[in-house]
Amino acid sequence: MKKSLLVSLLFVSLAAGAQSLSGLGAELDSAAAELPSLNATMSQTTDANIGLKKEYDVYIADQKQKLAALEAAKAEVIRTVKTPVEQELQQRVGEYNGRCGRQFNRETEMAQYNQCVSDKASLEQYRTAKTDWWNQYVIDWNRVNVDPVNAVIIKQNARIAQIDAQMKRNFAAFTAAQDRSLALRARIKEIETTFVSACEKPTSPENLKWCHSVNWDGASRKLVPLYRWQGTGSVTPN
Repeated sequence: MKKSLLVSLLFVSLAAGAQSLSGLGAELDSAAAELPSLNATMSQTTDANIGLKKEYDVYIADQKQKLAALEAAKAEVIRTVKTPVEQELQQRVGEYNGRCGRQFNRETEMAQYNQCVSDKASLEQYRTAKTDWWNQYVIDWNRVNVDPVNAVIIKQNARIAQIDAQMKRNFAAFTAAQDRSLALRARIKEIETTFVSACEKPTSPENLKWCHSVNWDGASRKLVPLYRWQGTGSVTPN
């Protein structure tokens, strides 16, 4: 009775071991089959982010070029338009101060004094007129030269924000695929170690059957390489 029980227990143990090898073989095949799609995800998201980064760089370079051109144009307007007017105003102020910046003799110089009072009012009107003229000139110039550039930059910044968000999504997908690939490869290594140990010296016909029928050894040599490119992360518009 005891001998019969011992044989039964031994048979159950061998059957469980065979089933374990079978399950590990299926898991190994499944893990190896999943790796190519993970590599494809890493490759595609990296390629996408490289293209998006190039587009981002184009917008940034274009904005720098446009802003530099605007600054140069503004400097030219200051030099050729504003500065001459300011110089003329300074000349008038200097001439006025030369004539009127002194004490007058009320008995003999009332005519000159009254003329200076009148000239001062005219000078202030001239100053106000030129100030108003320049302010309007700036408004008109900005409308023609600055506003169109700002409109383009606003559109570009909106696209840059979209690029930044998409690159973050791509990088997240890349990282998830990479982490999954590394986990699968670690599990494949564990399974192969188990097969090496179990099949080094098969102890039963059942073990021998599974060791010869499961492609556990060839799988490790045929695994697709881990996609090593780390991808491209997010961008900052500014």
